[in-house]
Amino acid sequence: VLVDSNGLPPRHSAICGLCNLSLLDFASCRSLFGWWLLKFRQPCDEFFIERGFHRENMATQMRAAPCAESLPSESMKFSIHVTIALIVEDLSKTYNTTIAVRPLSFSLAVGSTTGLLGGNGAGKTTTIGMIMGLIEPTSGSIRVFGHDMVHDRHRVLGRMNFESPYVDMPHRLTVRQNLRVFAQLYGVTDSAGKIARLAEDLALVEFLDRPSGSLSAGQKTRVALAKALINDPELLLLDEPTASLDPDTADWVRAYLETNACVIG
Repeated sequence: VLVDSNGLPPRHSAICGLCNLSLLDFASCRSLFGWWLLKFRQPCDEFFIERGFHRENMATQMRAAPCAESLPSESMKFSIHVTIALIVEDLSKTYNTTIAVRPLSFSLAVGSTTGLLGGNGAGKTTTIGMIMGLIEPTSGSIRVFGHDMVHDRHRVLGRMNFESPYVDMPHRLTVRQNLRVFAQLYGVTDSAGKIARLAEDLALVEFLDRPSGSLSAGQKTRVALAKALINDPELLLLDEPTASLDPDTADWVRAYLETNACVIG
């Protein structure tokens, strides 16, 4: 799961600076190596440095084996295998003389949750657009499940999805009709059952048959999240997923995404 800054739980605070963006990566501290760190009480950075893994070149080290990589360690009698979903290397975007995204590198492991932090205009949404293949990068590379997103994205787009409260669905269609359209586009089997389960999970039942244009901002955000989960994506990109939500609902959405990260990420 890759999350724009507005959708992150405040308690996660392992921040790594990346130019005008920051990468919040609490997967390395919890999902991948959390059990090891808790057992030995070693700080995350010390863990990486002692084993020759430095955050600034981690993506390069992972690239040699994009499907699985073992952390080198003489003292460990077993291997930790990390499956990489996304590798971004030296990614940048420039519009004429305006720099939208300065060179950016990071990687995401399957089952992890990573957040991009930055102020307005820092390039968070542009970065997500480049990962999706909607915006052509000025330089750098993006690989999703081993496939280049500039030249080979059609092979993995069906395994991804995206949510943003700022992208509207057709207003004249009902919520159910909109979700059915996206289910068909993704080739979802038993789309009716999938829509019913998402509606129950995300509290959409009462307005499933209401035109999408008549919904409140918070309701539209929940519908957009249901659309993003319709195909059980292996890589989920979220652009401010809790925008327009009241604090209680925003906390619920964060908890829902965190609980289901191993399923959707």
